[in-house]
Amino acid sequence: MNPLSYVFAYLKDLKNLATHFAVGLLMLALLLFVPVDVHVRVAALVGVVCLNVARMRLEKRKKTASTI
Repeated sequence: MNPLSYVFAYLKDLKNLATHFAVGLLMLALLLFVPVDVHVRVAALVGVVCLNVARMRLEKRKKTASTI
């Protein structure tokens, strides 16, 4: 698979979209009410992406293990 197909698979997962929506709202609220450094916001976004990728890999591993 090429990297673009990985990005497409990541973005079409509904759990990822819901998580990014919630984090986006939280970041917007923080931006409006609590001045947070841009590095903290980027670190939070990178953390969410890493956790979602790990969750997707774990779910895939569980699916393949249960079909064997």
